[in-house]
Amino acid sequence: MAKAKLQISLFYLKSFKKISYFLSKKCHTNLKFIVLTLFYLKICDILKFKIS
Repeated sequence: MAKAKLQISLFYLKSFKKISYFLSKKCHTNLKFIVLTLFYLKICDILKFKIS
């Protein structure tokens, strides 16, 4: 179970990098900030769930 959670969080981190790169090219700073914040919260959720 923990291994699966770790793989999911790694997947999110990779997506996070791709999306932030894409947004830095295409979008406004506000939108980028919102999306990155949501992603960050999602990663934290997964990790918190894994730890507890």
